Amino acid sequence: MSARFRTVFAVLMIGGALFAAAASPGSAAGRPGSPGDFVGTWITWWEVEGENSACRRLLVAPENGSRLDGMWSAPGWNGLVHGTVGQTGEGLVWHGEWRGASSAGRFRLVLGGAGSASDRFQGTYTTTGGSARALAWNGVREVPGRTPRVPCGWEE
Repeated sequence: MSARFRTVFAVLMIGGALFAAAASPGSAAGRPGSPGDFVGTWITWWEVEGENSACRRLLVAPENGSRLDGMWSAPGWNGLVHGTVGQTGEGLVWHGEWRGASSAGRFRLVLGGAGSASDRFQGTYTTTGGSARALAWNGVREVPGRTPRVPCGWEE
């Protein structure tokens, strides 16, 4: 399967899921504290060698029940995330696996944790075969017409 086909297929699947979630009046996106709170477009950045990465748009779509899929665009290969959402004492937590062009690992993102607005998440990721140390992965919801302050820049 070619890389171009995988990219087009992933975009179509996520786009279709986002459309279905938005069109469904009983979708989870309307209930506070549900997996649907993560659905949408996020501006994200993560820690790389002690510094923040470039900004990336993370598109998140519902898969089934408490499971979500996401994708971010990156040179060479689109990054993919897949995991389960659950309510904890910290807030709404999405955890699972991520995969990029040359690495993969696990992630844990907390939406609306202590001192955090519900349009932001704070979390961590680890790299399989890399350091066992958890690195920061954060994001803010992208809302048309608003430009959030973020500690990352877009690649040219």
